[in-house]
Amino acid sequence: MREGIDDRNLTAIERLSIVGNCGMGALTYEPETIISTGEEITDFDLLQEKALEVLKEQQDTDAGLLLYNSGNSGGCRPKAVFSDAEGHWLVKFRHTYDPKDMGLQEYHYNEIARKCGIDVPDFKLSNGKYFTTKRFDLTADGERIHTATAGGLLCLSLSEPVLDYSNLLALTGYITQNPKYVEEMYRRMVFNYLTDNKDDHCKNFSYQVRKDSNGKFIWHLAPAYDLTHCTGGYNGQHATSVNSTGYPTLLDFIAVGTKIKMNEKRCKEIFDEVYQNCGDLLLNDIKTK
Repeated sequence: MREGIDDRNLTAIERLSIVGNCGMGALTYEPETIISTGEEITDFDLLQEKALEVLKEQQDTDAGLLLYNSGNSGGCRPKAVFSDAEGHWLVKFRHTYDPKDMGLQEYHYNEIARKCGIDVPDFKLSNGKYFTTKRFDLTADGERIHTATAGGLLCLSLSEPVLDYSNLLALTGYITQNPKYVEEMYRRMVFNYLTDNKDDHCKNFSYQVRKDSNGKFIWHLAPAYDLTHCTGGYNGQHATSVNSTGYPTLLDFIAVGTKIKMNEKRCKEIFDEVYQNCGDLLLNDIKTK
């Protein structure tokens, strides 16, 4: 709107042209439409200040600056992408409705997720308060890696949460043909419910295509992301159900695992491993019967 464009009137092709060459993953779109230019800014305190002003509608002068530095990374919370000697990173800023320690909170969630055996990208705190995660859609040399969300693969809309973890486990098994990734998805399911992360929608699970040692392209489950405390969800519910319920018991977790041919004993082992390592993030004590 600031550039004289009403985004409600944009076609799908026009939206893709705006993403152009700066979206996440390997896909780029031509011809590219440039609606904002600028320079990379690493003054994160400044970007946070400008983001809050724009989100509060106190000003829109810096909307283009924020768009340029975000690299079209998407999502509700403002973000910026940057590179340093350690690699390529995405730094997240808090929204107007987020607590002031949002970055520290997400950092702690990722610490606990890693203790629970979940694959998360390298992460750090920038300026001691902004959660910063390494981009998994780029190699160290900056080569793009094709990445697709579960929502994109299943043609699901973010606005209509109809996904069940049994669907995610089935998709993971089918597309990767790797039991290791099925167990990883099962682990994320347990973690999200035990730690009250209700932001488990179809775009918060992704898959990647990478070459193996023989040059063959293979699907992999992408690392976990957007792990944090989220009580809102969709009308107070998880975006993704477990065995068709938002209030699962241990039997429901086991049911979705055995449905995809996971061993019942292994289902219980993973549940217990996550449960024992959640520490202070054990916010939802799942019924065992």
